[in-house]
Amino acid sequence: EDQLGAEATSKKILVIGDLILDNYLFGSVSRISPEAPVPVHHIEKKSQVAGGAANVAINCAKHKPQVLISGRIGSDEMGSELRKQLDQAGVDTSLMLVDKSFATTTKTRVLTKAQQILRFDEEEIRATTAAEAKQLAEGLPWKNLSAVVVSDYGKGFLSEAMLSCVFSEAKKKGIPCIVDPKGEDFSKYAGAFLITPNRKEAEGALQLSGLNCHRDKLCDQFQKQFPNIENAVITLGSEGMQLCAKSGEHFHLAAESKEVFDVTGAGDTVVALFALGICAGISIRESMKFANAAAGVTISKQGTYAPSPSEIIEALTKRDYANSNAKIQTMDHCIKQLNGYKNKKIVFTNGCFDLLHPGHVDYLEKARAMGDVLVVGVNSDDSVKRLKGEARPIQNEHTRKRVLAGLGCVDFVVPFADDTPLGLIEGIRPDVLVKGGDWKIDQIVGGEFVSSYGGKVDNIAITAGQSTTGIIERILRDSK
Repeated sequence: EDQLGAEATSKKILVIGDLILDNYLFGSVSRISPEAPVPVHHIEKKSQVAGGAANVAINCAKHKPQVLISGRIGSDEMGSELRKQLDQAGVDTSLMLVDKSFATTTKTRVLTKAQQILRFDEEEIRATTAAEAKQLAEGLPWKNLSAVVVSDYGKGFLSEAMLSCVFSEAKKKGIPCIVDPKGEDFSKYAGAFLITPNRKEAEGALQLSGLNCHRDKLCDQFQKQFPNIENAVITLGSEGMQLCAKSGEHFHLAAESKEVFDVTGAGDTVVALFALGICAGISIRESMKFANAAAGVTISKQGTYAPSPSEIIEALTKRDYANSNAKIQTMDHCIKQLNGYKNKKIVFTNGCFDLLHPGHVDYLEKARAMGDVLVVGVNSDDSVKRLKGEARPIQNEHTRKRVLAGLGCVDFVVPFADDTPLGLIEGIRPDVLVKGGDWKIDQIVGGEFVSSYGGKVDNIAITAGQSTTGIIERILRDSK
């Protein structure tokens, strides 16, 4: 996510495709109509959200590149709402085609509590003609584009003529095209750098039997049948994602264990994150991790939803915690990650943590309870020697960090080489600075600094009878 953020602001992405407005009617059903045996839905709340290619553009814009969008809307209320939402998200809407004879595509979903009970669509399938396609494609600002995202919802804007013009112009300029496909004819996407079908779409395009088709077979067939598509990432639902590269590379990324609330817009999020990853120079394999984490956030929300960078960072961090080594960070990397934790209370503490004992665990759990994220600073080996004497530490720095990272209450472990963690505290700027009860508040290193910007400085009572020095003395005494 740091890589995406660092590179995104200098990039320009064009999103082209079918523009849709998603309407949501939230309410409840408590009776049956006397007019007919149908439920009566009492509307309690309404919302309108940009969908289709517009949702892809907003997903991209969350990461601050320059995003342009091209598609067709009507000169109606729905079209105006769609343009307003895109403008508010910072998307350049100057390339949108406003057609007075066209009705903006609208999907209306009726929900009672969390359950969708009905959807009705207002749409007009109008294919872009060859003449229109040529004029539109030639008028697009191809200069300095880093990527083109093709978001096909089968509503006609991306006719074969339009796709042919887009891929032809992109190829001339050396611009990668990333496609979220529709339908069973993938030959129309020849020239794409990456295509992101779901399993059902891939099996339909390949005319495979479906349920018993292994993902490797999908890849083999895809490469044979569509040699002019450079890469495919097939989303497999609960099985994760499968990369099928023209080079012959197969790579499978397992799905995260995630409660599925609503899959609406997940494909939009996936294709947007691949575009951002490619713009940032990240490999497709690495981009899969970002896309997988972002999609996990999207499906946990109700309705069409574009996850923020901080939500993706948090999702990636939680996923990586299956490997506790991911918690061990340098100061600079930790600070970058913490910058993504908006509205989270950061707690900092530090120590040698030489021989981890129940007193340490009690202390760290209490520290974590004082906020949302706990960062633990750990003295380097040389620092411990200067503080505790040549016989210490018993456990080397790597071991001490590894044990701390294994604790569920610890979010980040950051080593420091100085005698005090002041430099680390000044870099992290925690909301809460805490030490053990054997430290007076006015003696806590960094306390004055944290207080200067309104942070809290506190101490926690230590557990009686528990100390590393006591454990070492007892071992030495018993050994004699």
